[in-house]
Amino acid sequence: MNYFKLKIVRKFLVFNIFLCVLGSVEVALLGSYLYGQTSLFTNALIITGDGEVIEQGALLIEGDTISSVGLAESIPVPENATVIDLAGKTLIPAFIDAHAHLGYQGRIGWGSDNYSNENLIDNLQQYAYYGFSAVLSAGGDVTDLLTEVQEDWNGNNYIGAR
Repeated sequence: MNYFKLKIVRKFLVFNIFLCVLGSVEVALLGSYLYGQTSLFTNALIITGDGEVIEQGALLIEGDTISSVGLAESIPVPENATVIDLAGKTLIPAFIDAHAHLGYQGRIGWGSDNYSNENLIDNLQQYAYYGFSAVLSAGGDVTDLLTEVQEDWNGNNYIGAR
């Protein structure tokens, strides 16, 4: 994986934690609103990705950094934190799709007729909605269009999987 892709995955992993809250569109939308603030998510089932499962867990995010993960009772609430109760919800690490054909899937069909900047970004936003932080397009891409989308990423002109 090249440096650009690693940078993108690392930069947006924290944001995509919000998108991975299963069963709650409201919480996923809240993630983009709270990005960069201090937020404490409590009472969630947390699957850490290393085999550990934390029941009644909490996740503290300060700015763009996950600063603490553990039992809810063991993480003090910072004075300036927004507290979000995730009772009945599950937090998981973001997914990565290592083989996709971005831009070809349209709203009513699949094929090269759908390939456009707008549709490519729509595909990436759909991936983000479903909890993917990174997607590797496996060929067939128009280089100029990818360069344009990459420039949009660098300018933070949209939110979506990278």
